[in-house]
Amino acid sequence: MKSLSFAYQDLIKNNNVFCIQDQRVSSHEEIIALQDLLLTPGFHSLKAATRSSGRTIIDVFLMSLNYFNTIGCLTLHKNSLPHNIHNIYHQLVEEGYLEQGSDGIERFLVDAFYCDFLFIEIDDAMIKCNWLPIFQQKIIDLGIDTNIPIIYLLEDIS
Repeated sequence: MKSLSFAYQDLIKNNNVFCIQDQRVSSHEEIIALQDLLLTPGFHSLKAATRSSGRTIIDVFLMSLNYFNTIGCLTLHKNSLPHNIHNIYHQLVEEGYLEQGSDGIERFLVDAFYCDFLFIEIDDAMIKCNWLPIFQQKIIDLGIDTNIPIIYLLEDIS
């Protein structure tokens, strides 16, 4: 069984972080690399200038690929997601899965998680969520990470 230790510093030191400069992807090589990142199952990191620009890049690329049926986003931010992106946190809260702890998160992932692409918006508030490491470990335990791309969306705070 794999284990995922989660810390913001681990993510930004990870060699697999794809960084987007100036809020756009400009070269052919960057386009191919980002396409590969978004199509490859497993955990990956994407660092953008802002959360909004990162969302836009993910949305534009996924819409142009026209490959995924159900795109999910785990975010604590209240600003609305594009109509084609499912708000995972909203569902976890509204349907009471988080109140049930580890069992509730597992039940959600087994019974109610139908996404074939997931991105997780990482910020200080998300890092402080005590349920996030459980959510990530359940994704690993259930083998979801071997079947779908899971992108950590990081804001470039440097």
